[in-house]
Amino acid sequence: MEKLVIEHFEDRIRKHEYVNERMIRELPKGVEGRLLEIGCGARLTYAPRATEACGVDISMEMARHFTKNHPHTQMVVADAKALPFHKKSFNVVVMNTVIHHLVGKTPGESLNKIAIALREVKRILESSGIVLIIELVARSYAFSLLMFYTTMLCAKLGIEIDLLDIQAKVVTFFLTDAVLKQIASKVGFAIEESESAFWKFRKLKLGRNVTYSFCLPES
Repeated sequence: MEKLVIEHFEDRIRKHEYVNERMIRELPKGVEGRLLEIGCGARLTYAPRATEACGVDISMEMARHFTKNHPHTQMVVADAKALPFHKKSFNVVVMNTVIHHLVGKTPGESLNKIAIALREVKRILESSGIVLIIELVARSYAFSLLMFYTTMLCAKLGIEIDLLDIQAKVVTFFLTDAVLKQIASKVGFAIEESESAFWKFRKLKLGRNVTYSFCLPES
């Protein structure tokens, strides 16, 4: 499935998408230190208040664009489920609309991959650090399953559905807010929601676009 994700993004790069469209945000007040963005694409989401920042992406082509946009920032090509960093390496970890791309061949396998990735985030996070997750969450678990199986079928058949923004080479598994929080809690994160807006496509309300803050509970 990882190969399919790479093909999807590199295909969209060839269509001149995902390269320069992201606007860099300011980090929340008081959030600073060494920053890692997982699934960074071609640009960082937040301007780091840090002595060092690092981007990770699974696509080599995306990494090339990232290096052009951030020539003084470290870039690593790696899988979110196997991060090549030591324990407690970062104060801030960012994941911007990455989780719904951590898919397997079934919903259960997808949930397992998401849990593995979050455990990796926990491993590399400083004990006082913060994780900023921006994610599209589905309005219901039935909708999550519908989108998963629809995108799986479309990927196999090479079909695109413009009405739902379904591309021919991508499988997605959009969690509900409750399921995402349940997985994060089991991994060991304390969770807060800092921003929320409707996730709309045309006139369809598909769910919400949420910014979460994850941290490790005080021992």
